[in-house]
Amino acid sequence: MLSRTFVRTFISTLAVGSALPAFGQNGEITLYSGRKEALLKPLLEEFTQKSGIKVNVKYGKDSQLVTQLTEEKQAAADAILVSDATLLDDLARKGKLQTFSAAAISKVPADAKAKDSSWVGLSRRARVLLVNTKMLKPEQYPKSMFELTDKKWAGKVASTGLTQSAFVAQIAGMKVLKGEKIVTEWLSGLKSNKTAWFEDHTQVRKAVGKGEFPVGVINHYYGHLEKAEGSPVEIVYADQGEKDMGALYNYSSIGLIKDAKNAANVNKLTEFLLTEGQKKFAELNFEFPIDATVPVKVGVKDPKTIKFSPVTIEQMGAERELTLALGHKLGL
Repeated sequence: MLSRTFVRTFISTLAVGSALPAFGQNGEITLYSGRKEALLKPLLEEFTQKSGIKVNVKYGKDSQLVTQLTEEKQAAADAILVSDATLLDDLARKGKLQTFSAAAISKVPADAKAKDSSWVGLSRRARVLLVNTKMLKPEQYPKSMFELTDKKWAGKVASTGLTQSAFVAQIAGMKVLKGEKIVTEWLSGLKSNKTAWFEDHTQVRKAVGKGEFPVGVINHYYGHLEKAEGSPVEIVYADQGEKDMGALYNYSSIGLIKDAKNAANVNKLTEFLLTEGQKKFAELNFEFPIDATVPVKVGVKDPKTIKFSPVTIEQMGAERELTLALGHKLGL
C-alpha cells in the first residue's frame, strides 16, 4: 500500500517567465523529485523565469519515485532528482539513464558524478552525530559511529531506519570500508541497545532538540536546521582520527532519463542548478556546494577541514541491495 505522503504527491506546474538569450528556446521538463517542494520550488521558479522553460514536478519519496520509474515501460519523466545518489547509481546500472552533455556538467569533480555522466551531484551532505548540549558535555560527545553500540548509549540514540535511503547508503559505505562482520556487529549492537528508529531525519533532529535523546544520527544540514530553530544542539563529525574511516557522505543528485523527450532542457536545468543554484543550496539548506568556489553558509564547517571516507557512490550503490537484505535479516 502506498504511503499517505506518496498518495498526496501532486504535479506542480511552475509559472513560465520571459526567456533570456543565455538559455535558448522555451519548452518544458517533467521532473520527479524526492527533494521537498519548500526547497526546490524557489529554484525552479527562478529557472523558469530566466529560461522560459516550464518545469512540471511530481514530488514524492526518493525510493518510491525510483521504483515507479523502474516499473514504467515508457518513462513519464525527463529527469529525476533525489537526495541519495546510490539510487541513481542503481538506475544507471539498470540502463534507465543517459549521459548529460559535457558542457552542462563540465565543472563537476569526477567523484560527484557517474563514470558515464548519467547522474550528477548537485550538493554534498555528510553523515554526522547530532548531540543535545544540555544533556552532554563536550567531553562526553561520541567520537565515532561505532561508539553507539556501547552500553552507556543504550536507549539514548535516535536514528532513521531502513526506510530512509541515506541510512542504507551509510551502512553500505561502512560495509565497504569495514567488512560485513563488523557492520553486522554494529547493527546488532544498535538493535540490542534499543536505538529509537524514526521515519525521517526531521523527526530525529526534533527528538534530539527537545531532549528526548542526547544523540541522533542524521545528515549534517538537519542539525543546522535544528540549531537555527534555537535548539541546544551541536553537530559532531565522527571518525575523524588518523586511523578512522572518516565521515560518510552522499550527494543530492539529478539523473537524465533514457529516451527523455526534453533532454536538452534537462541539461539547461542541470547547468543552472550547478551554477546559480549552488549558493541557494548552501544558504537555504546548509548543504555543501559542489562548486568549491561557492562558500558554505556561516556556521557550517568548511568541508576542506573534514576527513571524508574514501568510499565512492558506485561502491555504496553496488552494496545497496545486499545491505537492505542484511538489515531485514537482523530485524531492523
